[in-house]
Amino acid sequence: MFFSIIIPAYNASETIGYTLDSIAKQEFIDYEVIIVNDGSTDNGQTLRICEVFKSIHKNIDVKIINKENGGLCSARNAGILKAQGQVFIFLDSDDLLPENILKIYYDYFTLYNADIIQGKLLNFDNKKQWKSASYEKVITNTHILDYNNEDDIKIFSLCISPCVRAYKADFIKQNEIKFLDGCMMTEDHYFSNLLISKKPNILMLNRYVYLYRRDRADQSTNTWKSSYLNDLFNVQDQLKNFILPQCAKNYYERFLTYDFLKRVLNPMEKFSKTEITEYTPMVLKILSCIPQQYKDQFLPKAVAEATDEKALCKALVKRKNQQNLKSISCFIYFKKTMPYFKKIKNNFISSVNYMYKKICKGKARRAFVVFLYNTFSTLIPMKKNKVTFAIRPSGKLYFLNEIKQELLKNKHIAVKTLLAKNSGFFEDVRIMYHLARSKVIILDGHYWYLFEIKPRKGQEVIQSWHAAGVLKKFGLDMFNVNSNEYLEHKKHHTSYTYSMVSCDDAVKAYMSAFDLKENQILKFGNIISDRIMKNKKTQEQAMLELGLDYQKKLVLYAPTFRESYGKFTNIGTYKPAFDFDKIKKELGDEYILACRIHPNYKKCDLPEDFINLSSYDESLVLNATEILITDYSSIVFSFLHFQKPIILYPYDLPIYMGQRNTYNDYEDTPGFIVFNQEDLASSIKDAHRLYTKENLQRDWNRYMQYCDGQTAVRMVNFIKNLIKENNVK
Repeated sequence: MFFSIIIPAYNASETIGYTLDSIAKQEFIDYEVIIVNDGSTDNGQTLRICEVFKSIHKNIDVKIINKENGGLCSARNAGILKAQGQVFIFLDSDDLLPENILKIYYDYFTLYNADIIQGKLLNFDNKKQWKSASYEKVITNTHILDYNNEDDIKIFSLCISPCVRAYKADFIKQNEIKFLDGCMMTEDHYFSNLLISKKPNILMLNRYVYLYRRDRADQSTNTWKSSYLNDLFNVQDQLKNFILPQCAKNYYERFLTYDFLKRVLNPMEKFSKTEITEYTPMVLKILSCIPQQYKDQFLPKAVAEATDEKALCKALVKRKNQQNLKSISCFIYFKKTMPYFKKIKNNFISSVNYMYKKICKGKARRAFVVFLYNTFSTLIPMKKNKVTFAIRPSGKLYFLNEIKQELLKNKHIAVKTLLAKNSGFFEDVRIMYHLARSKVIILDGHYWYLFEIKPRKGQEVIQSWHAAGVLKKFGLDMFNVNSNEYLEHKKHHTSYTYSMVSCDDAVKAYMSAFDLKENQILKFGNIISDRIMKNKKTQEQAMLELGLDYQKKLVLYAPTFRESYGKFTNIGTYKPAFDFDKIKKELGDEYILACRIHPNYKKCDLPEDFINLSSYDESLVLNATEILITDYSSIVFSFLHFQKPIILYPYDLPIYMGQRNTYNDYEDTPGFIVFNQEDLASSIKDAHRLYTKENLQRDWNRYMQYCDGQTAVRMVNFIKNLIKENNVK
């Protein structure tokens, strides 16, 4: 038995049928269902529904435990004692399992050495589903949790439900982990922190593993009982003995600013002074379990500093009176009229933007934004610790994220992400203000607002340029020197003071492409290579995360874009450059054929069953790839890390040489070159005989020589030195 699905049930007749149905629809069948009827008082209706389900689904091992009412924790503990599976899943009687989640859990437990898999949840009601902000914030990719990573350990405070995980039974039993009997409120805080204190190996899974119902008025999260104060105390009294030190700040911030606020402070606003006096002793006991440093940080001063019942009662009554002031008529009137003021404001902004777009467009707008930058630079001092990421379109942040995250570790650096929104007068003013105020501006690719901008004194503009190695020509090198196109395009690159490369071979190319000197070229590496080295997975793990059969081989076709004479507006729609169905038929079932389309293509015309992996992280896709097919894309250099076969398919090489061309002879590009579909199919089959790891390692050393996973660190150290030099001056 692989899974034991444990369901506590109390008066759950309205919903448990749906819960059980979500289990019965799972494709994976090696599981048992343990339903703990916790003394339901609905005339046996909950029990009858469970018995009917068991009689209908004879192929499912259903165990029903009847016990006296002891609460949620008691019921779950009873289920644990009865469970025989290798993995435990807790499912509440009003929630659902997503489609095929048991098979997904099984595959990940098979490929990862994990004691626990922590996934994400989706909220739902009878009309819609929606994401949970806390889970989305913490779980952004699939990886083994690092207890020393500040971002990872936030999961212990933000994603605390025991139902959004699957647990190895041996780990639970060997560490004697169970729920706190008799507790109804914040019982998940106790269980999760007890679990974490044993330092399990946790896989953070970027998948939705649980559907959480949010449309029941009688849910415990929607009511208040005085017994909840006892629960909060019992949990905090126990938790202080085993909470991990590195988790304490995040946890107490969550508890005090959310749970304590919701279960104690906010309800007190509706109580009489007599009731507050009655409950104050228990509130004081709860607070006595919490370290003073966190109370000082996350609670109102008077509440945090109260050391006896009299002082705490006074603080709670004062807070109640202050909150009640907000309910008087003038505040209510102001609140009701706010939408009208917002509407007037929005109409004013729309009118100004409409006139601005009519009057100021084309060259006039360009001249105006340059005027704004120069004016702000003259009137407003530069913020000497401000680093701005100039992003347009928003997807470009993907290539800069590692640098941004590394910068955020430095509290003395002010980091601004400047995402260009809809154009207009106020937007142009906002962007030029932030650009003028920045000490360092970092971008990837062209950024319209820097067109013809000459950086103010002391300001640095770093063009990170996402491409690794050196292959197709770019920047100014796409045009004849001193041609009209060259001179116009040069205005895009006027502002750069530095650019970054992954190897010595690329230095001269970047110098000519961006009109820079050699001392302006930073030999730091490549951000995509950082991501590849840090997000290490086996090929099977990566395939699983992409939703592909990990027992097959992935052949990835990743061509670059084609444009009309360097004009990015004429890129058009992407269409595969070979007969997909014919290639697929020749390869057979051993291979999976997929593509990754360049983001410059806005539209794709793909065969119906052509797998498109363009929306997935590049490092993940390359990790899964067995054979790469490309042409002039820099993805070829990133893929060298894996020392797997590369096939070059430059079917239009004569045209491309006349249109854009490459810096080196194309024959020097890593990989085996084919020019037609017949050779492409045969080379895929023979791919492992067409390359040597020694040659690929040689090419890696040549084109990726500065790529060691520390690109972002080097860039941030460089930026810190720029800021330090400025401050010294």
